Amino acid sequence: MVVLGSQDLMSNYAVKKLNEWFPKYSKYVSFMGLMIGDNKTADTYQQEKGVPFDIYSIQSGTNQQKLDEFINKSGKNYGCAGSTVYTGTVVVLDSERYMLFKLEKEQLEELPGKLDELGY
Repeated sequence: MVVLGSQDLMSNYAVKKLNEWFPKYSKYVSFMGLMIGDNKTADTYQQEKGVPFDIYSIQSGTNQQKLDEFINKSGKNYGCAGSTVYTGTVVVLDSERYMLFKLEKEQLEELPGKLDELGY
């Protein structure tokens, strides 16, 4: 899962890298994007960037307090309490929705190695 902003450089970088890795890993793991904004923003971004996986909108994303609340609640419910997620961050969850790890900025380059370590 990648958290996206439509005008964000880190989001664009993350999507570029995920587009490269999608063919190899999509057989084993599910990819999805969470766009901070409305459905139209998510659809337009997906088309413009040629994203091969679904992107869902987070309406509350335009309100930072609501977005923080969403992340906080999901963290408490799914094992990533205290975790902060910014646009361009990739979060990898297991089948029970517990966070295995998150990668930000240049750490994103570690994703193939980490997926390989998990047996993918």
